[in-house]
Parts: sequence; structure tokens; C-alpha cells
Amino acid sequence: MVKQHDGTREQLYLGVHSVINHKSETQLSGLKKQMQDICNIYNGIGFTRGPLAEPGDFARRLRGANTDHAADQKKLVNLLDEWRRRSE
Repeated sequence: MVKQHDGTREQLYLGVHSVINHKSETQLSGLKKQMQDICNIYNGIGFTRGPLAEPGDFARRLRGANTDHAADQKKLVNLLDEWRRRSE
């Protein structure tokens, strides 16, 4: 995970991780678990003031995905967008 600040906003890059299979649902499930793990660590540090971090916080701020043009990736982008809309 890499956090960058470009002067106007922060960007979080989660890196590349392997998945069990190429099913879009499996990939989304893995991303949600990764986000939950990050939130658990962040919330457990004790530096938070106010509400705790939740995976939906990530979904609401999601603005893009770097993928190839394979069918499973197109479907994953649609699932990510659906997750983002449900989290708002």
C-alpha cells in the first residue's frame, strides 16, 4: 500500500495481489477483505478521532481502476461502481 500526496489530494495505491480465480465476484470479495483488514489495523492503532474507518469509505472515494480490457475486468469495474453507489 502506497500513499501519495500531490498537493491537492491524497491517493492510495493498494498494489498488485494474486487472486484465487478470474471471477469478478472473487476479485471484488478479495478487495473488500483487504479493505476490511486495512480498516481493522487503522482503527486498532488508536489515532482515530471521530468515526472509525469502514470499507465503504474506500468505496465512496473510488474514482478509477487500472485494468486490462478483459471481460472479467470490465465486469469488475461495474461491480466496483455498484459497491460505490451502495456505499454512498
